[in-house]
Amino acid sequence: MLKRVNLNIPQELIDRLDEYAKENYTTRSSVMCQACDQYLVAKEMQKLFTQMNVVLKKLSAAETIDEETKQQLADFERLSKMLTGQAQM
Repeated sequence: MLKRVNLNIPQELIDRLDEYAKENYTTRSSVMCQACDQYLVAKEMQKLFTQMNVVLKKLSAAETIDEETKQQLADFERLSKMLTGQAQM
């Protein structure tokens, strides 16, 4: 489902966006959606790597692995497979 939104964007950025869309045979909306998605994925990755750092520190300090840590490791493994194209579709 698509939803119309109004944004205030500097004219220079709109010009660059339109030029990119034209050169790549796509629409301004499509480029904006892709850019927003990539930005949000990058932020999610940042958060995940921060969490992974905590998990690795816990692992190095513990003799056993608790269920929460196991789940975090499984989440990281799924993400790693997704990023490397090894995820099952």
